[in-house]
Amino acid sequence: METLNPKQNIETYKDGHVLSTEVAALRIAVGWDPLTDKLEAALSNTQTQYSMRDAGRLIGFVRVVGDGCVHAHIVDLTIHPDYQHRGLGTGLVKKVITDLKEDGINFISLTYDRNLEDFYRKSGFEVCGGGIIK
Repeated sequence: METLNPKQNIETYKDGHVLSTEVAALRIAVGWDPLTDKLEAALSNTQTQYSMRDAGRLIGFVRVVGDGCVHAHIVDLTIHPDYQHRGLGTGLVKKVITDLKEDGINFISLTYDRNLEDFYRKSGFEVCGGGIIK
């Protein structure tokens, strides 16, 4: 457990216990598909995950998928709307990147909505070509 912002009393856990129903509720809060019938399998196939809690309530979540040694892909960065614009997402992304680099993983990627490009550039990501099939 780590407190990214002690003023807010929000605790961050690496690979802490998170229920799929909590993640689904967080996804719904930000307007995403809850992935109800696939979320349990997705979480179980995650390399590592980070959760943020305020008084026990899940208010932030991100997970990493990859091969565990060379490549990592950050997915599902989610901060509850009531907690956005407080630096929590930035702190969470920086923590994930730091931990991955300490583990010797040098190729870190993610996919994001175009309106979040500035956020990810400020977090150290280089924008490069890519594609996605939705």
